[in-house]
Amino acid sequence: MNLLGVKQSTYVTGYGGAGPIRLAFERAEINFTQETAVGISKSVLPWVREGWTSVLYQVGFLDGKGELVKDPVWKEIGVDVPSIAEVYRSIYGKDPSGPAWEAEKALVGGYSLTRIMAFSPKTPSARVTELRQAFQAMGKDPAFLGEWEKSQGSPPRLVPGDEAGNIAASILKAPKEAVNILKRFAIP
Repeated sequence: MNLLGVKQSTYVTGYGGAGPIRLAFERAEINFTQETAVGISKSVLPWVREGWTSVLYQVGFLDGKGELVKDPVWKEIGVDVPSIAEVYRSIYGKDPSGPAWEAEKALVGGYSLTRIMAFSPKTPSARVTELRQAFQAMGKDPAFLGEWEKSQGSPPRLVPGDEAGNIAASILKAPKEAVNILKRFAIP
């Protein structure tokens, strides 16, 4: 929200997951929260339909080039909102840039890799190849996809190993000014 010019003096952290955060939101203890597309579809959309909250934007994901892209799942669940970059453009008339934008991209990169499987650098390449092939096969398996959609409400976003590596590298290359912004928010 700072990127968009919202003056927010207090960030409340330490909630034990989405459930306690939603409860705090319902109780008006907090006035802004971020949710995954699944959280939006299962818990927040009823509030939107009732008219007591709204979805401002979607964070999106980083692609393999470190660029922000919209998450197509949002459209699939019936929520067509702008990305944070699009909102920035509509407010300021230009593309986002600078340390605050780089900090946002580092955060989005983390969201892009929330369920990552990583290997030690010393893992034999044959094992890495075997596991990557297994994950690619899993991502095409109708039984897996059906169970995932049933439990999550949308298809999985499966990021191939090379793309995930590029996203991780873009996070690690965040400029020092961006890292300092994130540190200020992380330390109470």
